Amino acid sequence: VLVLPLLGALAFGATFNYYKHEFFNTESMLGFMLIGKTGVLADKSIPSRQPRALAIMAAYAKPIQEVLVKAPDWQTEYIIAAIYPDQFRDQPLVKQLTPVMLEDSQFRQPLETLRTDIAVDIIRARPIAYLRHVLINYIALWQVWDLGTPSEVQKITAFLKTVSPLPGIIPFITYPHRLDYKAGSWIAIPLRVGMLWIFGVSVWALIALPVYCYINKPIPPALYLMAVSAGLVQGAYLLTALLELGVARFFLVMWPAIALIGICSLWYLFNRGWIFKP
Repeated sequence: VLVLPLLGALAFGATFNYYKHEFFNTESMLGFMLIGKTGVLADKSIPSRQPRALAIMAAYAKPIQEVLVKAPDWQTEYIIAAIYPDQFRDQPLVKQLTPVMLEDSQFRQPLETLRTDIAVDIIRARPIAYLRHVLINYIALWQVWDLGTPSEVQKITAFLKTVSPLPGIIPFITYPHRLDYKAGSWIAIPLRVGMLWIFGVSVWALIALPVYCYINKPIPPALYLMAVSAGLVQGAYLLTALLELGVARFFLVMWPAIALIGICSLWYLFNRGWIFKP
C-alpha cells in the first residue's frame, strides 16, 4: 500500500527527467552530500584512494577542527560546523579539489564517484567521529537548535567573539551575521518539549505496531497513523543526519507528519480513557 505510490512517483519523476534531459535514471547526489558532511573530519593521516585531494581537504579542515574542539557544548559546535559543508562541496575549495581528483582517477570515474570514495575513506578511518557528527545533527533536528533562546544566543555570541575571525573562506551568510537580527526566542523551550513528546511517541509507536501484529491484537487506527507518520519522520531525520545538516528547513519539511503524530497520540490516549476519562 505504501510502496506502490512511491514507485509510481519515482517512475513519474524519471519519465519527466527523460523528457527534459533525455535520460531515464535519476541522478545520484550521494558523493556531493557526503563530502560536505565528512570534509570537516578530514585528516592528512587517513589512507585514501585520493591522497592529494584528501591532503587539500585536511589542510582546510584543520583550523576548523581547532575551533570546534573549543566549543562549550554540542549546540555551539553544531552552529559553527553548519557553516562549512558547502565549503567542501562548492566554491572556492572545489576549484582545488576537482582537478586533483579527476587527474588522480585511474579509470576516468565520474566526479560524483570520486567524491563518494573520498568521503567513504574518511568514514572508515574515523567512524566514531562520523557517528558523533551524525548524532549531533540528529539531535539538532529534534531540538531545533537553529532557534536559540536569548541566553543561548548570548552564549554562542560570546564564544564567536573568542574565535573570530572564523577560518576558511565564507562567502555565505553565517551565524555571526544573523545575530544582528536574530536575538533568540523563548518559544524554543515549549517547541523542544513538544518535539521530545513527538520523539518519544514515535519510538513507542514503531515498537507497539509490530507487537500488536505479533500478538494478533487489533490495531487502533490512531496507532496505525502514528506508526506510519513516525516511520516517515524518523526515517527522514535519520537520513538527513547521515548525509546532511540538522538545519531548520529539514525539520520543517516533516511538519504535517509531526502534527499527525501529536494529534493521534492524544486521540489514542483519549480512546484508552487515560485523558478526559468519562
